[in-house]
Amino acid sequence: MSIKKKSDAEINGPIKIENHAPVSRRDFLAKGFIAGSAWALAPSMLDLLLGRPTLTGNLFAADPFQCGGLPQLNTKIPVIIFDLSGGANIAGSNVIVGGPNGQDDLLQPSDYASLGLPPDMTPDKPNQINNQLGLKFHSDSGFLRGILARTDATTRSRVDGAIFCTSSADDTGNNPHNPMYWLAKAGASGDLGHLAGTQNSESGGRSLAPRSSINPAKRPVRLTTPADA
Repeated sequence: MSIKKKSDAEINGPIKIENHAPVSRRDFLAKGFIAGSAWALAPSMLDLLLGRPTLTGNLFAADPFQCGGLPQLNTKIPVIIFDLSGGANIAGSNVIVGGPNGQDDLLQPSDYASLGLPPDMTPDKPNQINNQLGLKFHSDSGFLRGILARTDATTRSRVDGAIFCTSSADDTGNNPHNPMYWLAKAGASGDLGHLAGTQNSESGGRSLAPRSSINPAKRPVRLTTPADA
């Protein structure tokens, strides 16, 4: 048995498909040649969160990439989904939840007790609600403290939010709560790649995507390190 040693040009040179027929962008995605491109959305997301000027126009006009440049990116707002392994007490203790008429339609104090709030910290008590982010947080929310510590007044004035509740099992990856495919269907889909995730799963994350939402043509590419991007 003999083993052929690859030349330096083969190792470090461009990836080629010998004698290939005409291929589409999807073919290259399937082979992983441009799988990491979806990460290009991240700078725009950080600019929005940190209050920096939004990048617009042809981002690659001055960088030819040896291949004529990449297409102009859109300016849609990127979405990041956090799968909170181990769970997180969001409803009530962090973000105020209410009845059918929204956050102001407060539940009974005993209902908030079941969500983890002590009797003297339920939303019907004075100074227990903070609404400066366009979404009513509990004034003692750890989420709120983190956001306020890392944003300025201008950024906070441009923030809005929403909350919806659903039941889930305890710490498990079987909760079908990942909305990635529905968000993509609604328009939150990248120019260079539809979706990206950190795990090699159908949702790209730890939680399952609802079966009725899954679109195989938009399966997320996997990004686990900056080098992947």
